[in-house]
Amino acid sequence: HNANLNAFITVCTDSALAAAKEADKKIAEGTAKPLTGIPYAHKDIFCTDGIKTTCASKMLSNFVAPYDATVTAKYQEAGLVMLGKTNMDEFA
Repeated sequence: HNANLNAFITVCTDSALAAAKEADKKIAEGTAKPLTGIPYAHKDIFCTDGIKTTCASKMLSNFVAPYDATVTAKYQEAGLVMLGKTNMDEFA
């Protein structure tokens, strides 16, 4: 429904499925952390390494972050699964 709602600026289908598969593996092995596998949507203001981060601005429409913001890195360490980057008012 994103075409109608415009809720996501970027949908991360491939990386979300890969992260979910990894989470399933860790859960099955018993090595999962408490938040492993929980899906979330990131506001498009937070840099995510290798994923477009536009801050909902046409000026940054092609910017691909070269690093992760601290919050992004912490979410990945916790095992959360990012579904994509949500739409917002320009620059927050």
